[in-house]
Amino acid sequence: MIISKIKRIYGKLFIGGHWEVAYRLRGQEDTEYTIVEAPEGTWIADPMLYEYGGEHYLFVELFNQKKDKAGIGYYRFIDGKPVFQKRIIEQPFHLSYPCVFAWQGKHYMIPESAAGKTLDLYRAEHFPDVWEKECSLIKNDKYVDTTIVSYEGNLYALGYHKVGNKWGLRVFLLDLSKKELVFISEELFSENVGRPAGYILEDERLRPAQDCSRFYGEAILWYHIDIIDNTTYKEHFVKKTTVEDLPVDKKADRVHTYSRDSKYEAVDLRYGQFDLLHGIKTIRRALIGTNK
Repeated sequence: MIISKIKRIYGKLFIGGHWEVAYRLRGQEDTEYTIVEAPEGTWIADPMLYEYGGEHYLFVELFNQKKDKAGIGYYRFIDGKPVFQKRIIEQPFHLSYPCVFAWQGKHYMIPESAAGKTLDLYRAEHFPDVWEKECSLIKNDKYVDTTIVSYEGNLYALGYHKVGNKWGLRVFLLDLSKKELVFISEELFSENVGRPAGYILEDERLRPAQDCSRFYGEAILWYHIDIIDNTTYKEHFVKKTTVEDLPVDKKADRVHTYSRDSKYEAVDLRYGQFDLLHGIKTIRRALIGTNK
């Protein structure tokens, strides 16, 4: 127990690193993931695959190493390879987890904006490269990695936040006509093991979540959604995916997001390294409103 605590403290103080996104074709479980090339001076995380009009896109958190915060960028698959296009959303505070979804012929995005203490809704003025903020669905509260799921004609938003000494997965009905969230229920976790980790696999009703019980983004946990409607949400744990389960050509130490579309699947991987100033950087990011 004491040794475990010492390792955790050491890791938080002196082990930094960066994230990379990797992808492969679906249905090829024995094939290695290929690392996606990030623009110079950045690293990328939180992959969200999205397809429209026969094209495949990859939306990502685009972390600027010089500014020490991130915005949102996207890639388009060209000849089977994701090619970076541009940064599309930037704010004075840190943005991540670009949850893109479609509703009634329009494209929307809810990126994580917890560093700004809001939960913001964006709409594509021109998909996929021009986005405008529609409204703040929540103000003065920190929700991380909010994920949208469409089920039986309704949109539901699953947001995650701190509740005292516990963590809560809050489930809302998302009413886009009124631009508002209607609270349904909340699942409480005594350990930090419920944070969303990508789109729900709707055909299997599986929800990926992050295992942050010891370290941030240590593994991916899978929950089966038993009930989701306008009054009730229930789920149960099914399985766990660690970096050891993922075939990649260079060893990573953490994984915290999974995404797939009809053709591709993607994960993000952290590569840790010793950093004498890591603890100081972490405190600085918290003070200026970043969270990686």
